[in-house]
Amino acid sequence: DKEIVVEFIKSEEYKYLRLLGAFYMRLVGKPEDVYQYLEPLYNDWRKVRKLGAAGYSLMHVDEVIEELLNAERFCELIFPRIPKRVVLEELELLPVRKSA
Repeated sequence: DKEIVVEFIKSEEYKYLRLLGAFYMRLVGKPEDVYQYLEPLYNDWRKVRKLGAAGYSLMHVDEVIEELLNAERFCELIFPRIPKRVVLEELELLPVRKSA
């Protein structure tokens, strides 16, 4: 259910629960929902560990979000393609993003 996933993403106390929600949203969400709910996580700079082929590596939540939004694969899983943010802005599905 979308509301449960959004609550996972909004959970500020548990960083891994937040990333689990973000991962699931990226996997099954509509493109405008993906950008709407994942972009605010760019402001989360907490450290997380990611398991890769060479073992664990240290990343930050915002780096993981960057990968979820821009990479074709993450954790050996190929994501469905989503349009670039600019395309959704031109179609007026998303507001124009303003830099801080």
